[in-house]
Amino acid sequence: MGSNPAKRTTFPPSGVDRSPRCAACFDWQLPEITFGERIIMKNIVAMNLDETANQRIFADGSKRTVVVLASVAVGRGEYLPGWKWSEHARTQTGKSSEAHVGYVIQGQMVIQGADGEEVLVGPGDAFEAQPGHDAWVVGNEACIALDFERLDQ
Repeated sequence: MGSNPAKRTTFPPSGVDRSPRCAACFDWQLPEITFGERIIMKNIVAMNLDETANQRIFADGSKRTVVVLASVAVGRGEYLPGWKWSEHARTQTGKSSEAHVGYVIQGQMVIQGADGEEVLVGPGDAFEAQPGHDAWVVGNEACIALDFERLDQ
């Protein structure tokens, strides 16, 4: 274990099927992540996106939550209908958009490259956008997307 001693909980939680096909795996003891805690083991770092204080709320109510692991930052954006990077994020950050590698869980978004090319992404789509792009939600459904940023080691 790393420098952060983890509370332990029995796996699986009560009420979960304990069928014989996987009976051997139920003797494990797994760390439990508590609010804002970062579990660090020899080869594993885990954090919960629902329990982090690192959250930005945009002027329209959309939000982006980020956790920083050992080698990558993982973000989850929940962008409301009408959200647009250049109107709701750039004005708050004062910066141009950075490179993003992402995956859309729900809703749709148009990503416009600095060269003006546009692509529509939706559920199940992975994407990579270079710096200087713009993006906006399409339709009446919020767009929920994950994004990943490799950290310098």
